[in-house]
Amino acid sequence: MNQPTKRGRKPKPQVKLEPLTEVPSFDGFGLNDVAKEYWNAMAPQLIAANILTQLHIATFAELCRYYAEHRQLAELLSNDPDKAISTTANGYSSESPYVRMRDKAFITVQRLWPKFGLHPESLAKMRKHGGISATPKSKLETFGAKKYQDDDE
Repeated sequence: MNQPTKRGRKPKPQVKLEPLTEVPSFDGFGLNDVAKEYWNAMAPQLIAANILTQLHIATFAELCRYYAEHRQLAELLSNDPDKAISTTANGYSSESPYVRMRDKAFITVQRLWPKFGLHPESLAKMRKHGGISATPKSKLETFGAKKYQDDDE
């Protein structure tokens, strides 16, 4: 006999990941200086938004690594535009491997940004589905709420 299937909504998972409260160390991930700079710039903001957890550190390190790779290749091609095109021995011109590597790194960065809410749509989805708690309102939001609340009365 077949077991009857349960209908309705699936229960939410009971695992609660606690967001980090301090910027974690990037030691052990082999990041270069550009990646470390990105880590130091983004990690405090992700922690303030309650997004970064211990479970996500390795993925965040990969985001930093690919961001640095993209930036360095973009700078290389910007400083020497001749490196964007390679010419074969037969005289045919084609796209340089540097261009393909830069583009692949950027595609990877674009895929990783939403996982940390670094895209407006992904941040809205994270908040909507309870993935992260809302941060306190800014002074401007508080002012706007009071202003328009008073206008309604």
